[in-house]
Amino acid sequence: TPFSCLSSPRTKSITMIVSHSAAKMWSAAASAATKRSKSAVNASSSRAYATSLQSACRREGRKNIEKLAASAFPISTNWRYQLLNNTNKSSFSATTIRAASTFSVTPIGNPKRRKSTAAVLEDIYDEEITDAAALTMEAKSHKEDWMVNLGRENGRVNDWLTGPRGDDWYTGVKPSACPGVSPVEGTDGATAIRSLPLPNLSAVTRESAREYFDNSWTLFETLFAGLKGEEPFYRPPVHGLRHPQIFYYGHTPCLYINKLRVAGVLDKPVNAYFESIFEVGVDEMLWDDMHKNDMVWPTVAEVHEYRKEVYATVVDAIENHPSFDDKYGEGVVVNQDHPMWALFMGFEHERIHLETSSVLFRETPLHLVQTPANWPPIHPSAARQNRPSRPVVGVDYPPNRMIPVKGNDIDLGKPADFPSYGWDNEYGERNVNVPDFLASENMITNGEFWNFVADGGYRNKEYWCEDGWDWRKHRNMKWPFFWEQSGPQGSHEYNLRTIFQVVPMQWDWPVDVNYYEAQAFCRWKTQKDGSPTSQPYRILTEAEHHLMRPKEHDLEASRKDVSADKVMVTPGSEFAKGATGANLNLAFSSQNPVGSFPPSTSGHFDVTGNAWEWTEDHFNPLKGFEVHHVYDDFSTPCFDGKHSMIVGGSFISTGDEASVYARFHFRPHFLQHSGFRLVASDAKAPATHLYPGNFSGQAAARDVVVADDTNDDSNVYESEELLGMYLGLHFPSSGSDEGISSILNHKNSPLHGLSFPQRVAQLLNDLQPQRTNNRALDIGCAVGGSSFELAKHFDHVEAFDFSESFITAAQGMQKSDRMKFKVPIEADIHEEVVAAHNEGVSAEMLNRVNFFVGDACKLKDYSSEIGTFDGVTMANLLCRLPDPMACLDALPHVVNKGGVVVMVTPFSWLEEFTPRSKWLGGFRDPVSGEPLYSIDALQTIMEERGFEKIHDEEMPLVIREHQRKYQYIISQATAWRKQ
Repeated sequence: TPFSCLSSPRTKSITMIVSHSAAKMWSAAASAATKRSKSAVNASSSRAYATSLQSACRREGRKNIEKLAASAFPISTNWRYQLLNNTNKSSFSATTIRAASTFSVTPIGNPKRRKSTAAVLEDIYDEEITDAAALTMEAKSHKEDWMVNLGRENGRVNDWLTGPRGDDWYTGVKPSACPGVSPVEGTDGATAIRSLPLPNLSAVTRESAREYFDNSWTLFETLFAGLKGEEPFYRPPVHGLRHPQIFYYGHTPCLYINKLRVAGVLDKPVNAYFESIFEVGVDEMLWDDMHKNDMVWPTVAEVHEYRKEVYATVVDAIENHPSFDDKYGEGVVVNQDHPMWALFMGFEHERIHLETSSVLFRETPLHLVQTPANWPPIHPSAARQNRPSRPVVGVDYPPNRMIPVKGNDIDLGKPADFPSYGWDNEYGERNVNVPDFLASENMITNGEFWNFVADGGYRNKEYWCEDGWDWRKHRNMKWPFFWEQSGPQGSHEYNLRTIFQVVPMQWDWPVDVNYYEAQAFCRWKTQKDGSPTSQPYRILTEAEHHLMRPKEHDLEASRKDVSADKVMVTPGSEFAKGATGANLNLAFSSQNPVGSFPPSTSGHFDVTGNAWEWTEDHFNPLKGFEVHHVYDDFSTPCFDGKHSMIVGGSFISTGDEASVYARFHFRPHFLQHSGFRLVASDAKAPATHLYPGNFSGQAAARDVVVADDTNDDSNVYESEELLGMYLGLHFPSSGSDEGISSILNHKNSPLHGLSFPQRVAQLLNDLQPQRTNNRALDIGCAVGGSSFELAKHFDHVEAFDFSESFITAAQGMQKSDRMKFKVPIEADIHEEVVAAHNEGVSAEMLNRVNFFVGDACKLKDYSSEIGTFDGVTMANLLCRLPDPMACLDALPHVVNKGGVVVMVTPFSWLEEFTPRSKWLGGFRDPVSGEPLYSIDALQTIMEERGFEKIHDEEMPLVIREHQRKYQYIISQATAWRKQ
C-alpha cells in the first residue's frame, strides 16, 4: 500500500509500506533517513510527514502510530504535538497544521542530554524495532487515552515531581523570599506566602508592579508544588469537564505573552506553539460534555522551561518598557488606555486560575497531592477531633435564624476612574430597587445540609429542577462532592476534603455545593418547615448581597474612599484581623466555622469571604458595558442566561476577586468553593435574568443575549427615542401639566386613537372571562399602561416584555417615580414631560403587577413558574415575534378553562422581525395564487388549540412621531375563549 513520499533538501524520496508486519521496514527506512539528517526536517517535509502519519492512523490506530512516530523521525516537538493531536482516535479528521519552531529542553537531572517531547533519542534512532506487534500490545496496555502523556523522559520528570519541591521548581522568586511572605502564627518560625493588596493604579512604579507580579506568579507555582508526581498534571478531572492541570500550568504564562502582544508591549511570541495550545480554556458547556482531554501535552519539564522564559520576558517588560517611565518619581497612572493594563490583566487572570485550579486540586485523588511548603495553613478549627457522625444543632453547628433586611436602592457598577484593575463586566451602572427581605444569619452549614442528605434530598426528584435532576443522576450524586463517606452505606458518616487534606467533618463550616444543590435545599426547606413569607425560600441576589455588606466597605463607601475597598490596602496576612476581619485574600487556605468573624452591619456573618454565595442572577452586563479590546471575549460569551453569578469571594479569592466590585459567575453544575444562604421575601427576587426562570433546563436557556445596553442592534426596542414614544402611547395624560397635548389640537383630531393599551385591557374585562384565580397575563406589556389597567379588574397581573428598558420604565411607573421623557416637537426640538398615570390607577393597583424581562417565544418554558391566568392580552405583538407559533402553542398551557385571550395585531409582517417562513399569512398560495390572510390562519390555529373566537373588531391607535406627524394604525382585535 503506498504510504507517502517524504522529501527534503537532504533526503531522497522514500516510499514506505505501513502495516503491523511492515513496521520494521518503515522504522528502518526512517532511521536511515535520519542518519543523513540529524536535525529536524524542515516545515514542508514535516507537513508531508504529518499528513502521511495521519493517513496511516486511519489503518493502524492512533496509539500504534504514536509509538512509530516517536521512533521514526526527529521531527520538532511542536510538529509531533500537531500530528498526534490532530489525529482523532475515531474520525481521524486532520485540522490545519501550523508551522512552529522546534522546542527541546534539557531534561531535569541530566544536563548533558537534550531531547524533545517526542522522545526521539539518538540511541533510539539507531535501534532496530524488531517486533511491531509488541509495540501494538504496549500501546493497547494503556487503558485511558490521557496516559500516553506519562512515563516520558525515562521517568526522570516523575522522580523530580515526587516529594517536596526544591528551589529549582520555582521559575521566579521562591516563596520563602517572595513579597507577601509572613510568619505563621502559633508556629516556631514557619512562614507562608499570602496575597498582597490589590494594586492602586493611580501611582504604579516598576518596583510595585514587580512585587505584585512576583506575588501572583509564586502563589500559583506554590499551589502547583502540591501535585505529587506527573500523573496529576495529566489526569483529567473526575467530571472530565476541564483540561488537566498541565494546561493551566501553561495557560497563565501564555496569557501574559498573548495579551502583552495585543497591547503592543511585546512584539513577538516566546513559543508560538505553546501560545496556541495553552491559549483557550474550557467553559464546561454541559455537565455531560466530556470530550476535551484527548491530547498529547508537553512534558512538565518543557512547560517549566517555558515558564522560565515567560517570567524573564515579563520582568524585562516591567523593568524596561517606556510606558513605566516615571519622570517625577510619583508613579504612573495605569488606566484602560494604558498599554500596561494588559500586564495587570495578566495578574488578575492568574489569580482567577489560582482559585479555579485549587478546586481541581480538591477534586484530585488524595494520594496525588501534597501540602506545599510555605502554603497558607488551613483554619485551625480543622484540628478538632472526635467530630460526631450525626450533627446536633446548637452543639455541632449554630442555629440559623432569619434576619430582616430593610429594602433600599442599590447602585451597581465600578466607576471608570476607580484606581484598580477591573474586568469589563464590572463597569457600567444599574440602579436596583431591593424590597425588604429576610436572609439567614449564616451561610448554610455542613450540619444543616446533612439533614437534607439524611432525609433523602438527593433521592427525591421533586426538590430538583429538571436539569439539576439529570445532572444528579448523571453524576450519581448522593451527597456534596467534597464530603467523603467514612462509614457504611446509609450511615451518613462523612469526612471533609480540603485542597490537600481530608479532615474530620466540620459541621459548622459552610457547605460546598453547586447551584442545583442549593436550589434543591431551598425547595426541601420550604416543604419541610414552611417559609416565613408568602414566597418560598430561595437564594440571594446580587443587589441583596450589597445591602448586607459592612457599611465600612460597601459600594457607596468605596466610591468615596478607595481604601474602603478593603483589598486595596489589606494583605492576606492581615485580612482576618479587626472589626471587619474576614477569611479572604488567602488569610487561610480553607473555610472556617460560620460566625468566626464579626457580623456585617446587617447582622449577617461571612457576607464576604469564607465561601462564594450562589445568586438568583444570571451573569449580565451593566448599562454602558463595553468590552476591552485586549480581552474582548472575557465576559460576552457568558451573557447567555446559562451562567449564574456568585458573590462575596472565598478564602482563596485574591486581588480583584476579593474586591467589592467583583462580578463572577459559573454554570449551575460547577463547583467553586461556593455555598449559599437562605432568603425569603414577599416580593419577587430583585434579580437580573437574561430570561426568566433561572436554569429550569439547559435546553430552554436563551441563545440570544438580552442585556441593558450592549449596542446590539438586534433589539430595536432599546433606544431612548422609542422609549419616549411608548411612554407617550401608554400614558396619554403625560404632558398635560407642561401644556403639551398628545395630539396637536385641530379639527377632526383622531382622539379616538388615544389610550390604546387601556382600551385593550378594558376589552378583556368587558368580555367577562370565567374567574378561576382572577389573574391576568400581559404579554409584550411594553412600558406597562395596559398592565396597570388590567390591575383595576384582576387581583394579580404578570407582565413581561423583551425590552429591558421598557420593563425598567414600567417598574419606575409602578414605584411612582418621576419618569421623564422627551416629546418631539419639530426636528431637534423636544420638550421634557413627566409620565403620568391615567385617572383611577391607585397605589394598590400598582402593586398588583409583577414586571419581568421575557421572550414571548419562550412562554411555554415560563409556564411552570408564572402559573395560569383567566385573561391574557397580546397588543401589537404577534407580527413582531421571530416565531409566532412558539407563543401561540404555549397559550393552552397558561390559560384557564373559560379564560379569554385578547389578541390585537395589524398583521404588518416584516422580515426584519419575523422570517418569511414563519408568517401566518400575507402572501399568496404558491399553487393556486389565492391570497392567504393571517386572520384565517390564526382562527385555524386557535381552534386547533382549544379556543373559540368570541369577538372581532377594528381597533385604531395613534403613535406620535412629532407635533405634526403621527402613525395611525388600525389593528384587528380578536378575542378567544378557552373551551
